Amino acid sequence: MPIFELDEGDARPVQPMQPVAGSFLAECATLVDRRLPAVLGEPVFAVRRAAPGEDAPELLGLDAAGRPLVVVVAQVLDEAALVGALRHAGRTGRLSAADLSRSFDGDPSRFSAEYARFRERVPYVDRASGERGVRVVVLTAEVTEGAADSLHFLRGSGRDVQVLQVGVVHGGDDRRLLEVAPLAADERGRRPVEPARLTGAVPVTAELGTDRGPEPERDAEPAPESAPEPDPALVALARGLGADQALVWVRARRGQRHEATLRVDGLVVLADGSVHADPGRAAAAAARTEHVPDGRHTWHLGDDGPSLADALAEAAQQRPHRRH
Repeated sequence: MPIFELDEGDARPVQPMQPVAGSFLAECATLVDRRLPAVLGEPVFAVRRAAPGEDAPELLGLDAAGRPLVVVVAQVLDEAALVGALRHAGRTGRLSAADLSRSFDGDPSRFSAEYARFRERVPYVDRASGERGVRVVVLTAEVTEGAADSLHFLRGSGRDVQVLQVGVVHGGDDRRLLEVAPLAADERGRRPVEPARLTGAVPVTAELGTDRGPEPERDAEPAPESAPEPDPALVALARGLGADQALVWVRARRGQRHEATLRVDGLVVLADGSVHADPGRAAAAAARTEHVPDGRHTWHLGDDGPSLADALAEAAQQRPHRRH
């Protein structure tokens, strides 16, 4: 299901990013441990969770029809990771009821009774009419081209292998929202990687199995003013600061970071050398969009400094009032 960002009267599609490697495993483990029924859309009876570093699926469980369910977490689902998931499934398929009981994280002697209580709480499922065999669920951030081809074959052969792609969307107040969606049968694209810090570099999107291709078409860049007339307020601010100042515009929800320089003459210079009198037009040029944002509020003095608007307001308060 697509996600849209409502931004200044427009609705733009948002592409979730890959979680950074340092957070992916822990966050997916939390999903499996606490939210797996919501992720799968069905109740699951947990038999055993993997210990840290153990060569085992993240979760071994049973569904309401009594089918074994293997949940595997892999940051990148390549051919080796897919073979590992199938190996876990094959090993699980050879387990007897007694083996499952001995694997139970709770009291093994209570395994049958606990599963019976689980079945009483969930809707009835006719085992005879459903599919048989072990179900495999893989949570991943990226699927390589080779693994995608193998998945296509497995699905065509009737194997019950479900791939859920995990992405991150940055919401308001620096919140991170996890999006979990089934991988489309023909999906091979690679998502941009979430910056390690919200002020990190703009992530690069590349197609799997290819080098970086030509840059996608962008909106036309507004031309800078032919004869820039600096804003007197910016001139006063820049002169008061006494030296050129680095300007930063972080678009956290889009994983973007733009940089510019506020010169002592009050003009804004971008990395490409273009000079702008209006901070808003400078922001539009930096983002390569026709929409002109409020530059005084988007640009900040450095990574942790105030916005231009706040800096201008503070400078105005510090100036002595003229007496008439």
